[in-house]
Amino acid sequence: MRSPRPLSPTPSDAAPARPKPWSLPVAIAMTALFIPGLFWYKFGRVDGYAVAAAAFLIILQLGLHFGLKRSAQFAHEKPPPYTPGPFDFLVVVWVVSIPISPFVGWALTNFIDLGVANWRVWLGVRAVLCVVLPIMLPLLRFLRRPHVGFMLAFLGVGTAFPVVTGIGSAIDVVRGPRWENVEITSIKNVVKPGGKVLIRGALIELADGRTLTRTKSVNVREGPDRLLILRGIQRIIDAEREGPRPTD
Repeated sequence: MRSPRPLSPTPSDAAPARPKPWSLPVAIAMTALFIPGLFWYKFGRVDGYAVAAAAFLIILQLGLHFGLKRSAQFAHEKPPPYTPGPFDFLVVVWVVSIPISPFVGWALTNFIDLGVANWRVWLGVRAVLCVVLPIMLPLLRFLRRPHVGFMLAFLGVGTAFPVVTGIGSAIDVVRGPRWENVEITSIKNVVKPGGKVLIRGALIELADGRTLTRTKSVNVREGPDRLLILRGIQRIIDAEREGPRPTD
């Protein structure tokens, strides 16, 4: 009598496929190049939001990579019992606000023409979305052993992304704009790769080394001037010596 053939392992019994050792570095490199490159191609410049978004995605990839390893390491450890609370809904609010609030705040202050009459409203909205809303202290109750340190780092990094992108707006809401006597050394256009001009006269370089942007309704000229500046977001919203309107 022939002995029975041994059963082949089922997909569930097979060892899980291990990621390639180079997959994480490649993903990080692609993120670091793609996000700033996309902003440079679409908008002609890489601003603070683009850098913060790329950094957040890189840290998120690292967190997922090491978090899955840590989860497998403590898979047989039973966590403490969980008791539902009245603030559980804040988890959803926090998770949704982390990626969406920075983008909405960036869009509001870049596609809406900020001026003397409306700057406080729109910067206030961005400050609430990016600084006030993501800081959810009640979420600390979800820190569970043995992952307290890892989860605390995850909450900290997740909260830091919108806060970093919106802190300048919050500072301006509190302190307001200031008149400054400056020396304008050059006025540059925002240009896409290939030479197409997106915004004429958008970048204002000062003798002290700062590069400011201007609201569309304010035109300046090179030389000494007195400007009303939102210093948190580095935006000119008024000028005493009005310059000519940039033309083609």
